[in-house]
Amino acid sequence: MFANVVELYRAAGRPAIVAGAFSFDGPLSDRLGQAIDACKLLPDQLGYFDDGPDFAGASVSFEWKLSDNEQGRFFTDVSALVLGSPVIGLGRPLPPYYLIGDDFLAGSASPPAAVEKLDVLSELVELLAALALADVDAPGSAGRILFFVLPAGAGSPPKTVELRTRVTPQCLELPVPDLRVVRAIAKDEGASVHSAEHKQLFRLAVAEALNQAPRSASTFEYLIERWADVTGSYSVNADFYVHNFSLDKVRREITSAAVDFSARLTAAMGDSTAKLLALPISAIAAVGISKSDDLLNGLALLVGVLLVGWLLLGALKNQRLQLARVKSAFDVTFQSISEGRSAEAGALISTAKSEFDDQYNFLYGLLRLFRFLAWAPVLVAVFLVFFRFNEGFNAWVLSRQCVDWLLQKPVD
Repeated sequence: MFANVVELYRAAGRPAIVAGAFSFDGPLSDRLGQAIDACKLLPDQLGYFDDGPDFAGASVSFEWKLSDNEQGRFFTDVSALVLGSPVIGLGRPLPPYYLIGDDFLAGSASPPAAVEKLDVLSELVELLAALALADVDAPGSAGRILFFVLPAGAGSPPKTVELRTRVTPQCLELPVPDLRVVRAIAKDEGASVHSAEHKQLFRLAVAEALNQAPRSASTFEYLIERWADVTGSYSVNADFYVHNFSLDKVRREITSAAVDFSARLTAAMGDSTAKLLALPISAIAAVGISKSDDLLNGLALLVGVLLVGWLLLGALKNQRLQLARVKSAFDVTFQSISEGRSAEAGALISTAKSEFDDQYNFLYGLLRLFRFLAWAPVLVAVFLVFFRFNEGFNAWVLSRQCVDWLLQKPVD
């Protein structure tokens, strides 16, 4: 409905406004007649005819008293709009208005550059209010007071800084702030990863900038002037955070994989250690052969030693194959982890590989020792059977020929 008042003003030829009213005395056009008829139906809150309209043939005269409330206001220019509309500093939509100098009605297409900048500043207030830790309306509706906090430093406690979002005509002379970054952060309701952390980083960037503002300066003007520094500081901090988070994630991934494969190696060796408990049985059987005088009894003991040895050697071979499979899986896993990683992650991976290789080599050496221990009773038992029950072998063993054969020395 405020548009009807503006149309009346335009149809009257945009006359001068004196004491909050404009007058017309001249020819009546169809456009002007339609505007007069539309304004007669408007409520007084939007203005009223203080005089007339008086028709005389093809002429008309009237005086229209403009409204001065939230229903709609006339302003000479954008500066007057800023001074007369403190609601701009609250980040809320402006009530209907008309700029006389620019012949612009709020909401029309192709707004002046100053109006577009004013819309950006109003959105900036709204976005900062969404990010601030707290906010209150400033006295006299002169914008908001937004609170940001600087974290505690070395020997200094946390510090609260204030941002008074009072928009002034001087703000229109400053560069237009780029709101793409803060818009993405403020309007992210947790949909993206680390949304809360990015909001905190942007609060920190704002607080650091405001902390450097001179005491006499308008904090909002100062923030607009330093806006490029604010977004730049946030970008650096965000990159650093993402880098550290990625490195920490890789560290946890490497640690988890290393512990898992270490546990697999330990489990494989645990099975082998349990099976080696049968070694004393073989040893006892071998000792029994040395004290047996009966060939059949000795052969029975030998068969028992051979069976136990065969089982132990089979189990040890199976454990050796298990170790090989664990190592192969480790190599494949860590090759995929190491692809495209930073130098810091590469150092962690190298350390994990070195520790795994040390454990693998140690356990593989133990398996070789266990294999020797498994063979020992078998070889001893076979020797004792021949030594006890074969006189020729017994005599040869006790002869000089055996000693020379062992020393690989020809017989004289």
